[in-house]
Amino acid sequence: MIKQLLFICFLIQFSVASAQILPPQHLFRHGLEGKVKSISEIVSANDSSSAEFSLITATFNEAGYIQTVQQFKNEALFSVLKYYYQQDSVADYAVEYNPNGSVYIRIRFETDENGFVERAFYDRSEQKKVDANRQPIELEYYQFYQAQYHQIRIKHDFTGRMLSQKYYSLEDDLLYAHEYEYDFRSNLTGMKYKNAKNHLIHWSKFLYNDKMLVKQQKVFRDNTLIEKINTSYELDEQKNWVKKVATHIYPKNIYNQNKQDKTEIRTRSITYYEE
Repeated sequence: MIKQLLFICFLIQFSVASAQILPPQHLFRHGLEGKVKSISEIVSANDSSSAEFSLITATFNEAGYIQTVQQFKNEALFSVLKYYYQQDSVADYAVEYNPNGSVYIRIRFETDENGFVERAFYDRSEQKKVDANRQPIELEYYQFYQAQYHQIRIKHDFTGRMLSQKYYSLEDDLLYAHEYEYDFRSNLTGMKYKNAKNHLIHWSKFLYNDKMLVKQQKVFRDNTLIEKINTSYELDEQKNWVKKVATHIYPKNIYNQNKQDKTEIRTRSITYYEE
């Protein structure tokens, strides 16, 4: 479900929060240091089917705000997400485009006085014209379209830490929700996933290394450990990671009967603006 959060984007690394109150579109909110200009992230795994995208790229302006995110599948362009801001760098709206340049989704933001997104409205009227592989179809893809969320309502604390996200249908019915917990350093320590009836489905716990990067994630369901992810990093001179190796371990239980352990490697090429 986390992969669905297009407006937050793929770059999120839950680490020490900036002392400044900055919205989530700013690179400091993504665990990045220095004046980052662009990032290209290559994903590989020993199970090729587990990597949804083979390459993801993002660009930032000199003020540190996300401009574009591109995703590639099998080395071919899959989508382009562009952010648009008001003059004071407050997020206004975003548009996701198909590989042929046509519109896939339009996202409109409502923000609070600090520029934090409180609501994101998804216009999916163009989405139903293509299938899941972004190919045009003659019959509109209503089943897929109707099953998607059309609004996200977000709650923050006064520092900008995200406390919850609630997902709503086109008819304004609650579909599911995410809740977040932090330690005194503002590191994310827990994530809960709840259904429309507020029943806990599964949850995650996080541990950090001395660089304030996630070194371990444990995922639970019905008080049973269903996945453990151990992660190691290589950093560049700006202390941003350029290689991340994540080992996914699936304990043998009723939830993992057909799952095999796997290793996913992500490498990043980062360019910076000159100081």
